[in-house]
Amino acid sequence: MKVQAAVFRKAGEPLVVEEVELRKPQAGEILVKIRASGICHSDISVQNGTMPIPPPMVLGHEGAGEVVEVGEGVTSVAVGDHVILNNVPECGKCPQCHNPRTNLCIESGRNVLTTPVLRNSKYRPFFKTAEGKDATTLMTAGTFATHSLIDAHTVTPIPKDIPFEEAALIACGVITGIGSTHYAAHVSPGSSVAVFGIGSVGLNVIQGAKIAGATVILALDILDSKEAVARQFGATHFINPSKLEGATLHSKIAEILGGSIFVDFAFEATGNTGVLQTAVSIVHPLSGEVVAVGIPHFTSETKFPGPTFSLGRTLRGVLFGNAKSITVTKQIVEWYKAGKIQVKPLITHRLTLQEVNKGMELLAKGEAVRPVILFD
Repeated sequence: MKVQAAVFRKAGEPLVVEEVELRKPQAGEILVKIRASGICHSDISVQNGTMPIPPPMVLGHEGAGEVVEVGEGVTSVAVGDHVILNNVPECGKCPQCHNPRTNLCIESGRNVLTTPVLRNSKYRPFFKTAEGKDATTLMTAGTFATHSLIDAHTVTPIPKDIPFEEAALIACGVITGIGSTHYAAHVSPGSSVAVFGIGSVGLNVIQGAKIAGATVILALDILDSKEAVARQFGATHFINPSKLEGATLHSKIAEILGGSIFVDFAFEATGNTGVLQTAVSIVHPLSGEVVAVGIPHFTSETKFPGPTFSLGRTLRGVLFGNAKSITVTKQIVEWYKAGKIQVKPLITHRLTLQEVNKGMELLAKGEAVRPVILFD
């Protein structure tokens, strides 16, 4: 079938909205009419070359829609179901799915951003450009398109009363932020948390920390305009690191914590390696934990003094919050329905597919939290 899609053609250049060919679903796959897709910094990272992924590729990985066709053997969803397109599969049967230390199902070989050792031969590009080239999809989702194919193990059915624009954001920003606090760092009640970078992911780290019972949640961003929304999502304090006015970050923390210059947990959600160093420096050297949530440039490097992690301080990375995709998405949907988490305030711009590059630009400039593409 012919569909419209925003295609990554060359690093550093705008996406091209064009007609592409989408094949029929094969065994185990479903065809989804995309109804909403968030624009994420990962989309920008591919478009600007930070993630060196070869084109052509249909971007977009934060989406929700309606099932319009199912392939042979699919029983988990049916035509007409509303679904969130997850970024990591969860077959529920493989050793990886039963391993609490990872959220990467063995089927993650279908995910083009996983490491080569995890890739398998099952990934089948399903878009073709006008010139007949296979176009891959970001995180296997390809939600910058009117329709997309996805493995049935990589979608979560949702109640039909959840707006598509809000459901879409659960797929990446929400599950990454909340997952990082619950399934990576395991934030504990009464703890202190610092969050660097108050975008969609950072805001969800904040509300994840709030749900976990953290009593001090510091939001850090160089844009003062982020303070109001950070507090709306649960931040107890806001610090602009570029405006310390003679103070140090440690002295500011001591002022907030009543003496201690270290927090229990820090989450780096900017992808800046310099900020990562700062995050490591402000967690307790005996027990502090830093979670590197943001994706840095693939060629960037950082250094730490030898004893940095010798006494108990830890640093860990995450992919989608270390959250089992379908299991945790269902939990987040329950929290959403119960009013425990916010999603709608994340949406700052509603756009058409033709305006995708405008949304990318707004996000890159820090003028948007989450632009959302809406489809008819």
